[in-house]
Amino acid sequence: MKKGLFLIIAIFVTEGISRTSSYITDQLSSILPYQSIDPYGLYLYISVHHLFQLFFAALAILFVFRLVCKNHASFMLQFGLKWPDQPSKAFRFVALFTVVWAVVQFGVGYYMVTHQMVDASIAYPLRGETLIGQYLFQLLLSGTSEELLYRSLLIGLSLVIFEKPKVIWIYAFTLVPFLVGHIPYQLYPFQIYQPNILQLVTVFTFGSFYTYLYLNFKSVIPPMIAHGVLNAVIITSGFLLSYL
Repeated sequence: MKKGLFLIIAIFVTEGISRTSSYITDQLSSILPYQSIDPYGLYLYISVHHLFQLFFAALAILFVFRLVCKNHASFMLQFGLKWPDQPSKAFRFVALFTVVWAVVQFGVGYYMVTHQMVDASIAYPLRGETLIGQYLFQLLLSGTSEELLYRSLLIGLSLVIFEKPKVIWIYAFTLVPFLVGHIPYQLYPFQIYQPNILQLVTVFTFGSFYTYLYLNFKSVIPPMIAHGVLNAVIITSGFLLSYL
């Protein structure tokens, strides 16, 4: 029961942080010229959102640190705020998974495009600023922000509260909020929009991989790197398929 309640709280906390970040980003539209800098809405808005999300996730971790910290080293370990154990093995594993996923991503995409199951055309020009902006966001911000929120904060909290929860619960604590965060919905009036099933399968696979990296290498750094690189692989595959 306690673990079920924690899972519900985890969803509310992560969604609260994400939606608060969206609200602030929206309010800044009067002083930040999103449209003039990024007319296609590819990277600037979401970059500002993820910066605020990163800030609030870090603030939440700091709050827990001030509230319950008895041992600094133990706290850093629980929240994965350290260099990974066996770093060379961790980064080799990230590289291997990335290569395998790149083949799968492009292979499935190629099949779907050539069989006219999806339209791979891109509605904006592939030029310097659109490419650089997207790659900078994916490589530098997407993983840094989301992994601090969905892995570091949630796993760290679960270890603080439950001490030694079963691994299956740790996966649940991170995967369910991560999936909810990628399902489009509005609060008022409440409505869930048609989710992209392939995207949710990808989110589940990636989320499981990121949690595995965190637990096995005792650090949020490998999942941060993997998250950014894999997102870059996805958009690269999309760019290549658009030429078919």
